[in-house]
Amino acid sequence: MRKINIFLTTLCLIGIIVGGASCKKSTPKTKTELISQTWKVQKAEENGTVVFEIGGAQTVNYTPLRLSFSSTGFTWIDSQNNSSSGTWVFASNDTAINFTVPNNASFSPASVTVSDLTEDILNIKYTTTNAKGQTTSVTLYLVPAG
Repeated sequence: MRKINIFLTTLCLIGIIVGGASCKKSTPKTKTELISQTWKVQKAEENGTVVFEIGGAQTVNYTPLRLSFSSTGFTWIDSQNNSSSGTWVFASNDTAINFTVPNNASFSPASVTVSDLTEDILNIKYTTTNAKGQTTSVTLYLVPAG
C-alpha cells in the first residue's frame, strides 16, 4: 500500500512539473506588432458627424481608403485612390503617429492621434485644412482589411 502511495505521489509531482512547464504565458504583442497590417475604414466622422459607415451612411466615400503599416514604413491610399508612402513613428507615449513622406512635405495628415489600438481596432483622429483654409476634424474607425 505504501509503494502505491509513493508511486501516485511521484506521478502527481511529475504531472505538475510537466504541466507547469507547458503553461508558458504568451508575450503580449507590442503596439508596433498590433498596428503592422492593412486597415480599412469601418466608420468615419467629420466634425463629429458620421459621413461614412459600412452598411450605413455614406455621405463621403471612404471605401478606397487603406492604411498599411510595416514595422517602420506605411502606405496611405486616400479616398480618391491617391497613394503616399513613407516612414512612421509612434510619438507622445504611443498616443500619436508621425508620418514622413519623402518628396512630399505637404502630405496630410502629418500626424494622427491614436485613441484605440488592438489587433482588430485602430481608431485615429486628425485635422485637415482645405484650399479655402477651412479645417475639418476627421475620426476614422479602422478594422483589418484582410
